[in-house]
Amino acid sequence: MTGVIQTEYAHTDRKLGALEHFFWLIDKHRPLHFAITGHVIGKTDVGGWRIALDTVQRRNALMSVAIEAAEQGPVFRQRKDARIPLRIVEGDPARGWQAEVAAELGTPFSKEDSPLIRAVLIHAAGAAAITLVAHHSIADGLSLVYAIRDILSTLAGDPPPILPQTPSEDELFDAGPSEPASAPSAPAADAPVPVPKAYHTVDGSHPFVSSLSLPQQLTEQLRAQARAESTTVHCALATALTFAARKLSTAWSIIPIRVWSPVNMRRVLNAEEHCGNYLGSASSCFGLETDRFWDSARRMAVEIAPAKTRSGLHAALSAVQGFISSGPDVAGAAGFASVAFAHEAVLTNLGVLPLPVSYGALRLQRVWGPCILPDFEDVQSVGVATINGEACLTHSSYSPILGLLEEMHTTLLLATA
Repeated sequence: MTGVIQTEYAHTDRKLGALEHFFWLIDKHRPLHFAITGHVIGKTDVGGWRIALDTVQRRNALMSVAIEAAEQGPVFRQRKDARIPLRIVEGDPARGWQAEVAAELGTPFSKEDSPLIRAVLIHAAGAAAITLVAHHSIADGLSLVYAIRDILSTLAGDPPPILPQTPSEDELFDAGPSEPASAPSAPAADAPVPVPKAYHTVDGSHPFVSSLSLPQQLTEQLRAQARAESTTVHCALATALTFAARKLSTAWSIIPIRVWSPVNMRRVLNAEEHCGNYLGSASSCFGLETDRFWDSARRMAVEIAPAKTRSGLHAALSAVQGFISSGPDVAGAAGFASVAFAHEAVLTNLGVLPLPVSYGALRLQRVWGPCILPDFEDVQSVGVATINGEACLTHSSYSPILGLLEEMHTTLLLATA
């Protein structure tokens, strides 16, 4: 392995952007951190993982920060002496990671914690599973995917360079073309009246985490069929989620199901590969009408299309900025989230991951996540990451609908037959 890379940029303190500030407030009410796991084939040693993790931490400004309250608003403070904690577990990487992720999701970051990221390594003779867990104020799902890639590159003797200071979503948006003012759009006539969503009762238990990978053939069939049906893989997965949940749960069969989808805005913002939060927000409601599978998937595609645009991001970001400018406290943020982000399911889909699978003698076989638990009552959270031609699905919940991923698999087989 090569030596320690030299610092090319000085990472400094900065004020939190609106979304970062909002997530900071929400995390004070209920934990809002998440996990990504990479399953790696090949021989490694624990000392090499420690060096690689340190290298990646130096690369990314927000991997060495604490959040401090200040008169002008919370600030990311650099803590150069705070190393990313690395917990080592001996065991089977292919089977043991779900339990470790469940334990990590059930363990919040404290206000004294820095950095706001930690790692778990399940290490075996010829394989490993690396789990990165991050506070949502400092990272989105792709941030941790890029970090896993950079760790493996470092293990293979090719460490990445230091990145410049991490800009906020607000800064990147303001640096782009100006957005014309527009009147807020009226809700759809059949949209349900917003009702605050109750939060999960905290009882100290760890959440449920399960996983399932769609075989390459089914993943490719799903992609081709979605294209032929004028919709997307994401909308097909969301439709499968709702169809499966209604088949398995009587309670879900008699209510509209609202699916919230975080939207990757890196391309819109030109955010490149920074470890930061560059998300938009899309919501779709699956009513009680008995649409066919692909009709439902097409309708969702139409519903969420505006959220993927710069104008859609402007609307979402303006709403969060307006709320933060009112000076809310933790209870106010929780109340805002219980209406603005009320949903029954979360589908966070990273798509086909933009990274190699081979790193010298190492191979990244699968990536699992994002695993996240928006802490509303009875919410089902499904994360998707596609690598090596397989869509890897994870299911996280404090009140799981058991067998959800397996029933999604069956639903997708029928839809692509």
